[in-house]
Amino acid sequence: MILCHRLCLPFLPAALLFFSLLAPAGCKTAPGPGNSSLPGHPRLILSGGFLELTRERCRSSRKELFERLRETVDKYIGESADSLQVRQQARLAEKCAFFCLIEGDRKYLQAGLSLLDRALDRYIQLEREQGGGYWEAVEFRRYCCFAYDWMFQAMSGEERKRLGDKILQAGNIAWEKYYGFSPYDGGGYGSLDPLFWPAVTLACTGIRDSIAEVWLDSTKANIHLWRQMQEQVAADDGGMYSGMAYASYNYLRTPIYDFEIWKNLTGEDLAQDNPYLKYFTIWWLYCLKPNLEWLRIDDAGSIRGSIQPWHFKYLASRYSDRVSRWYLETRAEQPASTIWDVIWDPGDLGIQPEGPDKSWPLARHFEGIGWVIMRSGWDDEATHAVFDCGDFYYSHQHATENSFVIFKKGSLAINSGRYEWGSNHRPNYTARSISSNTILVYDPEEEFRVKGETERTSDGELISNDGGQLWPKPYRESYGDSKGTPWDTGDIVAFETNPHYSYVCGDATRAYNPKKLKLFTRQFIHIQPDLFIVFDRVEAANPEYKKFWLLHSVNEPSIKGALAEISEREGRLFCRTVYPRDAIMQKTGGPGHEFEVFGANYPPKMTHYPLGEDEEWGSWRIEVVPGKPRAKDFFLHVLLAGNSSLSQAPEIKPIDDNTGLGVELICAGKICRAVFNRDGSPGGRLKITGPQGAVLIDKPLSEEVQPQAGIGN
Repeated sequence: MILCHRLCLPFLPAALLFFSLLAPAGCKTAPGPGNSSLPGHPRLILSGGFLELTRERCRSSRKELFERLRETVDKYIGESADSLQVRQQARLAEKCAFFCLIEGDRKYLQAGLSLLDRALDRYIQLEREQGGGYWEAVEFRRYCCFAYDWMFQAMSGEERKRLGDKILQAGNIAWEKYYGFSPYDGGGYGSLDPLFWPAVTLACTGIRDSIAEVWLDSTKANIHLWRQMQEQVAADDGGMYSGMAYASYNYLRTPIYDFEIWKNLTGEDLAQDNPYLKYFTIWWLYCLKPNLEWLRIDDAGSIRGSIQPWHFKYLASRYSDRVSRWYLETRAEQPASTIWDVIWDPGDLGIQPEGPDKSWPLARHFEGIGWVIMRSGWDDEATHAVFDCGDFYYSHQHATENSFVIFKKGSLAINSGRYEWGSNHRPNYTARSISSNTILVYDPEEEFRVKGETERTSDGELISNDGGQLWPKPYRESYGDSKGTPWDTGDIVAFETNPHYSYVCGDATRAYNPKKLKLFTRQFIHIQPDLFIVFDRVEAANPEYKKFWLLHSVNEPSIKGALAEISEREGRLFCRTVYPRDAIMQKTGGPGHEFEVFGANYPPKMTHYPLGEDEEWGSWRIEVVPGKPRAKDFFLHVLLAGNSSLSQAPEIKPIDDNTGLGVELICAGKICRAVFNRDGSPGGRLKITGPQGAVLIDKPLSEEVQPQAGIGN
């Protein structure tokens, strides 16, 4: 395919007048409040006053970015594009459409139309063969719709009809496959977008308007339910379920695109004061490990992923967000030349950067997702930990309530397993409790079943009995409070943080089958800078159901009695079992046993993508089991993180008296005494005495959740 480089007159205001004369007055399809008419094309983000402002900026304050983007397009104009992958052609079609819209230069129109034609064929193929949230279908859907909308006014009637019919065909395939909408079904790109994008692109174009109106009608209520879900998940602190990988992939960009389009169509601003977007960067910064690696919580692959800087440009400019501005200056990768880097660049908006400093708390409770993220500081030497106990929203989450991870110069306590689909590794191991640092209660008669492509019975295919939490959860079809539902899997019942320590208590009792477990609460204390004390109350329905306390590692741990040592890169972790007093500490892992579930190993099948250097599967775990069968057990562990020079664990003094169970120890020159309630509500008392004998802390552990406000906004 040879791209035409036929030129028209240079960009002039007259060209804008030509476009404005072609613009339709609007149609009577009413997607939102007020029953106002839909605007004409262009309508996908770039329209009206914002389009004029963008044109002006491309000529002035953002000219350098604009010209840098042009370089990525012009080198293909007049050249053969057959050597380009069709995905690159689709991306190039979108860029050509952008230049056509901004400047009115026909060389970009002709190139864009030729590229779009081929990209649309692939879009149709992807909707037919994959569809929904498949990553490539998501990309082509957007590239093609943006390109069509932005070139619409410059096309001939025949071109509008021919190319529009292809978008209609793709939309029809999505409509035939439509299985209903759930606001929790991923990031919206798989359940809302397959109809939303062709609907907003084709409505009132004269290309089967009645069909586009049906699709548009189907999205009206859905987009508002989706917005309500975001408020539920992010609460007033931020956060996204399914972890950092999916946040960087489409959980962030989808609402950015969709809400800005919706605002253009209806005047309704679903991004305004949206905590899912507004506080994203705060959540992201707390999540990042001190060496800037990503957390592996829920469905996450690499620990060194990539998120395009334009997302933070949007957040900075949309919310005048100083934290996003700071991130762009200090953390963001070198920007790629994308359209959105130009459109949403905040460099000329006068937003002053503001990042983490001593005023930021060392722990943050992200209430909607049930995460508490703790750290000793914001430098690369800091200790970093995450405690997870909350509601179950969607299948990309794992059955890992009351679990934790710890990082200090290396990944010391991890979530193990590989994220892959299409194999038996994820349903039998990675997504299950046995892959995380939580508690198992093994009932040999318990059954776990999953339905899907490999279903063989009406009840679903039998999968491994890992002794863990209920999984999978039933599909969450409609918006609503989790309380009293199968998705009400855990709660943070207490949280507090101060310069000396952070404390969280989670109740994950409801995450398990009630036929085997009556109680599981975990109290987790991080004493600054590197000390952790973990106390668990676990009551099984049957004393014979064996309990397992788990701690996963990348490398093989060494065990001496009740003391384990774990090393990874430049980090080291000591873990000592204090209770049960008769506990047995053992390890499982190594070749052929890395992902073992009670005698059966479920290794990854390497489906869909090859092994990357930055994957962190883990291949070992420590198991702590009581020495005798008991219905009720208390687990108390002391963990000390440090760099590779850390040579010994602190000596401990167990406490077992009328005040409760606990431990006293000396660490970093401080005497730390923690005592926990055996019965009743989770609680206890913590006392920390400084090196000179001064009492730094002596108070009951909180039984409430400490209030907190937004940071940097």
